[in-house]
Amino acid sequence: MNNFKLLDTPDELKQIRPKHIADNGDIYFDGPMGKVNIWNYKTDIIRQNKVKGKLADVDIKHNFLLIDGKEFGYYNAASKLADLPRR
Repeated sequence: MNNFKLLDTPDELKQIRPKHIADNGDIYFDGPMGKVNIWNYKTDIIRQNKVKGKLADVDIKHNFLLIDGKEFGYYNAASKLADLPRR
């Protein structure tokens, strides 16, 4: 299958479309109500940030570019991540 590996997304994230995939295994999901969920498929850890706006992009240092209507913001996410408890 062209050397692709199918990933089984955690139940908490199955209804959310991924927005960005980083080289370190982090997959970014733009969740509802201003939440960005980050799942690392290598470690199976889910982390979450509460933000204002929708995730537009992620830079090489894992900072977020957020868009909220006509406004945008740059968010230093590395210091504000919280692990989510798994069900």
